[in-house]
Amino acid sequence: MILVGMKDFYIKKAFFNNYFFCSLRSVFYIILSIILPLLFSLNFYIKGQFFAGSGSTDLLLFFSVTPYFCIFAIPLICFPQSFSVYDDFVPIESFDKILIIFIARLCLFVIQIFLILPAVFLLNLFGSIDYGQLLTCFFCLIFYGACTISICSFVESLFSSKIPFLLVSVLILFVFNCSHLFAIYVQLPDFIQSFCKSISFAWHFDAAGKGIFDTRDFIWFTCVSFLFLFLTDFVKKSVIAIITVCLLVVLNGSRWFKRIDFSKNKTFSVSEFSKSLIKKVNEPLPITYYCSSHLSKLHPQIK
Repeated sequence: MILVGMKDFYIKKAFFNNYFFCSLRSVFYIILSIILPLLFSLNFYIKGQFFAGSGSTDLLLFFSVTPYFCIFAIPLICFPQSFSVYDDFVPIESFDKILIIFIARLCLFVIQIFLILPAVFLLNLFGSIDYGQLLTCFFCLIFYGACTISICSFVESLFSSKIPFLLVSVLILFVFNCSHLFAIYVQLPDFIQSFCKSISFAWHFDAAGKGIFDTRDFIWFTCVSFLFLFLTDFVKKSVIAIITVCLLVVLNGSRWFKRIDFSKNKTFSVSEFSKSLIKKVNEPLPITYYCSSHLSKLHPQIK
């Protein structure tokens, strides 16, 4: 029994190594490794007008474009390679095979994250970056990558041809990443606007981009990842149960959650002094703020 288990382990390890290193040497991945860090750097430093002396070291401006760049980057990472045609002949259970490929692709995505970090540390030449903000962005990107890779894996299981897979994956990721912006261009009922915001990956990335660890966002990414991984394997008997569990977890995550502010100056937290003042208030304290509907649609933090 132990020998059988060891044999399965080495087969799975060999399958992982073959997929990971072959993908790492693929033309698509090498080109992506050059273009993606370059796009991040050019977008941030030129658009932020650093060379004109008016840039900001706020990492939200750097990482906020990640979901939009990944609309094309993730399908390229998951793009079926020529060596994958032999995957069906590997003696591994179907779901184990899907999980191994998923982990390999996630590792490839994490390498891409590390490749853009030098551009982040270069910001120290212009000021001081917020390492708490960097930490939350980094971990949220891993969960985001897991979520989008699971969706692309599901799309891959539906199409045997590479081009339809690429086009459909890009389209689906575009919808998931940009759905919170639909209300800007189309007049939608309030409940549809709320639904579009709730499924938007860019919307769920917003808190982490500011240095806040919000359990609701991480629960959302985790549930969507597991849901599409199971759907990829077409576990028909369990799909209803899986969807039910994921919905319950997401709904409960919206009721019981925790937000931890990792930003350097605790920018998004109420100070202890303010809390002590509030405790001394003996009557309701009205707070009035004004916000245009256009601004509230553009910026998720304004709710």
